[in-house]
Amino acid sequence: MKTIFTTGQVAKICKVAPRTVSKWFDSGRLRGYRIPGSKDRRIPRENLIRFMKDYGIPVDELEDFPKVVLFLSPDPAFFASITSDQFVVRHATSAFNAGVEIDTYLPQCIVIDCAGFNDTIASLWHVINEKLSDFEIMGVGDPEKHLEGFGSFVRAPFDPNVLIADIERKCGKAVS
Repeated sequence: MKTIFTTGQVAKICKVAPRTVSKWFDSGRLRGYRIPGSKDRRIPRENLIRFMKDYGIPVDELEDFPKVVLFLSPDPAFFASITSDQFVVRHATSAFNAGVEIDTYLPQCIVIDCAGFNDTIASLWHVINEKLSDFEIMGVGDPEKHLEGFGSFVRAPFDPNVLIADIERKCGKAVS
């Protein structure tokens, strides 16, 4: 999976001239870095995706970029059995770590161990809603206690295969 793009590659993806990408970069709208000792610019994938979403540019040209699913649980073993070739799996064990993961990877789906984060659900909502605009949020636990704000809920204990199928159905493979 390609993680860094040149201005020419970004121009092709966004269907604009390379000079337009350079202007976006130089104005600070498209974030990246310059190669030391060179004027060449490089744009990390997550910055490109954020820019494209912010400016309404379809991201379907990045088809090889799988969805990112962030699993939040204070217990690293809680979601350890979850793997899929349909999405990239990221984990966080605290609201702070969740903020870092959200900033870095812009997940399209977030799955929360509600029992594990029982006392910090409010801070998690704040972190998630502040950072993301287009995402699916799923809860795992007791729906009678934590249903508000979740797009869907899976009762714990859960079957990993059922959870994976639910994520794939709701989030799909390609970035939307």
